[in-house]
Amino acid sequence: MASLPPLLLIGTAVLCLGNLIHMIGLGTTHWVDVNTKKYHKAASNIGLFKICQKSGTCGDNTNPGSTLEAVRALVIIGLLAGLLSAAIAILVILFKLLSKSLPKILTIFCPIAACSAFGLIIIGIIVYATDYFDSRLGSLGYSFGLSIVGALLLAAGGILFFVGAKSVNLHT
Repeated sequence: MASLPPLLLIGTAVLCLGNLIHMIGLGTTHWVDVNTKKYHKAASNIGLFKICQKSGTCGDNTNPGSTLEAVRALVIIGLLAGLLSAAIAILVILFKLLSKSLPKILTIFCPIAACSAFGLIIIGIIVYATDYFDSRLGSLGYSFGLSIVGALLLAAGGILFFVGAKSVNLHT
């Protein structure tokens, strides 16, 4: 069995963790925590796809507008790029464990996909915070923060994977 560089393993784990955290950020409904005392609104928190009421019932955000649709597209495509980078990283590790040669493009494409995911998610977050979010309504919630952390972890994981892959010849 072949030995694997620690940075390669750490990078892959960080990529997987970044994807998981970003998925949680996408799936939860706390992108905005509405200040219900100030506005007496029925909604208490808003996500990218659902709006939840104070009573605990949630419904679809049926009229999102073009800005929110663009944010949704950016962060979902970012998630797909992040999942692709993690899948490639796992594939590289499996090839190395099985002592199989692999195309060099995989070790280059993994960090490119991870950094692309980072860029897409961050652009989506910036668009959300600057064009869609209204600070008079409430404050940005933990789901927003989770997506930021997930994006940062994707970039870090891609860089760690790249450095780990360069430290050993994976192509023989």
